[in-house]
Amino acid sequence: EVRRCVGPKFPVFVRLGALDEMPGGLELEDACKAAVRLTENSADLIDVSGGLQGPRGVGKDPGYFVPHAGAIKARIKVPVIVTGACV
Repeated sequence: EVRRCVGPKFPVFVRLGALDEMPGGLELEDACKAAVRLTENSADLIDVSGGLQGPRGVGKDPGYFVPHAGAIKARIKVPVIVTGACV
């Protein structure tokens, strides 16, 4: 629907929660499957971030989602960027 609204020349980026790091939360495989579906439906870039249960990056090094972004990138052909706390 977004692609239909913005047209073929406007880039569509999606920020994708990749992992909640808690029982019952999002798992990396869920994010990989979602990324595949998003790119099959015209997403031009995936921005990998944390899950839906709030920040879990306290005390972690910057870019701690890079391995998750790598797993997602291995399954899709569009660019992938990543976020991560600097606290």
